[in-house]
Amino acid sequence: ASEDIAKHYCKQRQVPTSNILSFSLPKKEDISRHDYNTRLLAPLRNALKEKKANVKCLLTIYGVPLRVGNQLPTKEERAKLDQLAGVRKKLRAERSLHRVEVTRLQKLIKIESTEKLKADLTEAKAKLTAASNKLRPIETQWKRYSHSESRASVDSELSLLWRDGYTLDRWQTNEFYWRNQGRVKTGKEPMVMVARLDCSSPKLVKRLIDDALATEKKGLQGKVYVDARGIKHRKGASPYGYSGYDESLRAMAKLLKEKKHTVILDNKNSLFKPQSCADCALYCGWYSHAKFIDCCQFARGAVAYHIASSEAVSLRRPGARYWCKNLLEKGAAVTFGPVAEPYTVGFPKPDEFF
Repeated sequence: ASEDIAKHYCKQRQVPTSNILSFSLPKKEDISRHDYNTRLLAPLRNALKEKKANVKCLLTIYGVPLRVGNQLPTKEERAKLDQLAGVRKKLRAERSLHRVEVTRLQKLIKIESTEKLKADLTEAKAKLTAASNKLRPIETQWKRYSHSESRASVDSELSLLWRDGYTLDRWQTNEFYWRNQGRVKTGKEPMVMVARLDCSSPKLVKRLIDDALATEKKGLQGKVYVDARGIKHRKGASPYGYSGYDESLRAMAKLLKEKKHTVILDNKNSLFKPQSCADCALYCGWYSHAKFIDCCQFARGAVAYHIASSEAVSLRRPGARYWCKNLLEKGAAVTFGPVAEPYTVGFPKPDEFF
């Protein structure tokens, strides 16, 4: 199926079939770090080494795994984790007890607000803060030694095809991002652009190819739907916090309205209702985490994404409510999302992207 889609793409896009590279990969959506290194990265580098200077873009096709697993701790790191385990467990239990007490007092104050209860709540909150502060450096060390945040999308890893020795925890700087131009370190191997043709079935992936081509010929027609939450963004606040992204959604709506598009902005905390967004060409919203809402009736070639932490965890799992899978199944042609926790900074700002 993967080869059939690749050939269909080459035919439609007039790309030489000699550009298709095939690898023996797991059929599942996950691949271990070891298998990624040995079964995809190394043979791909070898296949492209003579064309390295000319390779600008890679296209992963249906069947290529979505996600690379965590980096495994070394023997020395496992020893560090063993040393931390006891104190981490104790501090977590302590924090949990203080959190329960804060919640209990908050409930009592709602029933009867006395000065004694208020004083007790202030003291309980102070103890919770102190417990959290003691735990924080332990958790930081735990994350570092366990590499709990070293999962990655295959596509993101492939953008660093020619680089070795980079840190696998959290993220790397995206040198294609326009705000980083001129601010990133030189002397590194170049990054590669990566895109993906993938969804829940081969038939659907072919539809994505055909929809994109048809839309390029006639132009994308339809309305713009923007689902903000009404979070006030204060001057000086981080542009990458919740309020910064909510402000970016409003900026997206304003920008596209100025460009003479028909824009529908929902600036309330509630989300668009099912089947409420007719003739949708562009959609962006948040935050219905792993709970897809069938709100849009998409125009052919529509571009849509939802800002939430798990929306590309799977493109194939039957019945899954992740947004990427369902947006494509419902008619969108283009989307993106994270395969694991990206934090808000992992998402393009809506006004910049659109």
